[in-house]
Amino acid sequence: MKLLSAFVFLAIGLTLPFAVHSQDAGLRCPTNVNNTATITYYDGNNNTYVLSDGKIEYTPATADQSSSGTYNGGKHKKAKLNQKDWSSIAELLNLVIDNTGIHMQNRIMTSVMIQIKEGTAFQQWIITPKALQIKEIEEALKNALN
Repeated sequence: MKLLSAFVFLAIGLTLPFAVHSQDAGLRCPTNVNNTATITYYDGNNNTYVLSDGKIEYTPATADQSSSGTYNGGKHKKAKLNQKDWSSIAELLNLVIDNTGIHMQNRIMTSVMIQIKEGTAFQQWIITPKALQIKEIEEALKNALN
């Protein structure tokens, strides 16, 4: 019984801070390249783009991580972001964050996820794969890496 109580306490204790911080913390993507936020964008194939400290880093999904077992997202890339590219990407992401009509409760295949962490605050949004803005966001992310 003590073991079960300890497990329940640990489970609640470990997940509660995440749940509190993942609620509406009022976070948005800062439009200034000089900021302390980390923005993570997961595309519909689960490739990851991390924007932080004035840089962008792309981590591709590998074949063993894909649902098909064959998809490969390419090569890992990093680049420095200038103010123009950073603010352009941030503004596109903020449009999607503000458009609650395209948000979803649970992630499904090909949906997109955006996470923002700033200090101890954390918030995430799951975006329907049908959102028209996804193509423009992903083009801006890819262009920033070139």
